[in-house]
Amino acid sequence: MKKKKTTIPSIIKWVIALILVVMQVYPFFYVFTSSFKSLDDFRQLPAYALPSKWVLTNFINVFTKSHMLTYFKNSIIVLIGVLIPLLLFALMAGFALSKIKFKGRKFVLNYFLLGLMLPMQVALIPLFTIFNKMGLINTYPAIILPQIAFSLSYSIQLFYSFSISSLKKCWKQRSLMDVHR
Repeated sequence: MKKKKTTIPSIIKWVIALILVVMQVYPFFYVFTSSFKSLDDFRQLPAYALPSKWVLTNFINVFTKSHMLTYFKNSIIVLIGVLIPLLLFALMAGFALSKIKFKGRKFVLNYFLLGLMLPMQVALIPLFTIFNKMGLINTYPAIILPQIAFSLSYSIQLFYSFSISSLKKCWKQRSLMDVHR
């Protein structure tokens, strides 16, 4: 078996890859080690140093002195409130647009594509005034409804292209199976 020569370009590639990996991993290392440092260690030791004494008081303080569990609960409520309706509507609409041929189908697809061009930041002030008049400020629907509305066009396009490509493969496989019978 021949031994593969190491060339200078391959060494340069590996060095660049190693530098990129370190740049990606170091922030996680820093956050992880800093979370176990005491306040004195955090102030005195350099950022790359391991803690002199590993302490768990930071984690205890987060859960006892703050409302971290409330934040987790809010995140779960918003996640479920956005994800379930978004999946239901986008999956049904994307599949229907890809499989049902009707007049104006291309217009509907282009209309959803147009929804991708409107950034959410443009609608923030009008949404705030509408939600303020409706009395929805500081409520879950004020967070959930805009997220669904602005994610729907992308999700429909995603499910539309997925159902076209996956079902074409499925039909090809079925036709090949029928031929071989």
